[in-house]
Amino acid sequence: MQSGYGALSRGFLISLSRYSRFKIYRVPYDRKFAPNILDQSELLGIKTLHPDDADVVLRIGSPKVFKYNVPSIFYTQNALADLIPEWVKIMSNADALIVPGEFDRRVFERYFPNKVHTCPQYVDGDLFVPRPTYRKEGTEEFTFFLLVRMCIEKVQT
Repeated sequence: MQSGYGALSRGFLISLSRYSRFKIYRVPYDRKFAPNILDQSELLGIKTLHPDDADVVLRIGSPKVFKYNVPSIFYTQNALADLIPEWVKIMSNADALIVPGEFDRRVFERYFPNKVHTCPQYVDGDLFVPRPTYRKEGTEEFTFFLLVRMCIEKVQT
């Protein structure tokens, strides 16, 4: 998937593998990436490791049941005013939670005090490049532009 948690996961993985002083591994992935996923060769060049063999696991995505035998960090977000009970139960297994902003921090801290940290989501600088000439053509009011690119690939079963 080009957008959402898939893009966020790939962005984190590539950034950590390029700039971290730690050894970074990815979970074994038995499916092929969609053909237009950026940085495929770099992603495939990152060695794989089963999560229970790592020192710490960073899981990015919507809350799903997980339990590792090592410390785990969960990066997620919530667009609701409150968390549903199922998510609270699932995320109680995490040793730390990372959310993208202050709204989510306040919601998650109600259930997980002293476990919640904030880290804004990454922006792909190759896709979102400031264009000063566009600002000159527009008004002085705030302008918001949202580009959503989706790729759906038929998976053979």
